[in-house]
Amino acid sequence: MLQQKIQKVSTKGQVVIPAEYRVKLGIKPRLTVVMRIEENKNRIILEPMEDPIKTLSGALKGVGRTAQQIKDDIRKEEVYYEKRKFARFLKKKVRP
Repeated sequence: MLQQKIQKVSTKGQVVIPAEYRVKLGIKPRLTVVMRIEENKNRIILEPMEDPIKTLSGALKGVGRTAQQIKDDIRKEEVYYEKRKFARFLKKKVRP
């Protein structure tokens, strides 16, 4: 069990979470945490929140592809539609 720590609240209402607590809970910079009040015991509960991006990973098309792969795919689509557009243009011009 981790040792009890006493922390002061800053003038901005901030509290430092000790390093050993952050390591134990897996709290890293920019991680979102869920905070709730346990009223009957007059406590604040702080829990790390699962990253929504990682949770949805794979659910959206394009996740896991590099930026270059996405750019290449977009370029292929542009070329395809330009060819179709040009083919329609030629059909209109060729007709007597």
